[in-house]
Amino acid sequence: MKMSTEKYLKMYSAVYSRPKIAKLLQTLYTVITFLTIATYGWVIGYNVVKDFMLTVYLLVVTAIPFIAVTVVRKLINAPRPYEVFDCDELIAVRVSGKSGLSFPSRHSTSIFLIGSAFTFVIPWVGITILCLGVVLAVSRFLLGIHFLRDVIAGAIIGSVAGVIGMLIVNFFLR
Repeated sequence: MKMSTEKYLKMYSAVYSRPKIAKLLQTLYTVITFLTIATYGWVIGYNVVKDFMLTVYLLVVTAIPFIAVTVVRKLINAPRPYEVFDCDELIAVRVSGKSGLSFPSRHSTSIFLIGSAFTFVIPWVGITILCLGVVLAVSRFLLGIHFLRDVIAGAIIGSVAGVIGMLIVNFFLR
């Protein structure tokens, strides 16, 4: 179901009319991004010592879809909500944000890719990252950084790529 312009504008107004909520959402997606990067580094570093080939496989499984999504985003160059809607609440996001490159969400793709891949290696870490991915995707949507389709597509691409990549590693390369 496609959201109407009115629904988007009403949602942005509800978020940005409560500055503490907007700030909380911005802080959440920033902290979650850094936590995911730190966890990625920790798991990769830990596995270099424990199982070097698994480290190589994890790097490849996460790098290829990330690069592919980066290229696809540039080709599609979809506008972001703050570029599409004439909405006073989105002015701050519009001024500080970049243009285009909205579809699919690379943040969503990355966190769901890492979470799904890590579920095969350290399940509780992977599941935690996937749960944080939902919060990250919702916050970026509610703040007008991405459309709902952007974060959903990113989550699906990341999850599917992570699972397929790790299945290939587990069944064919190990």
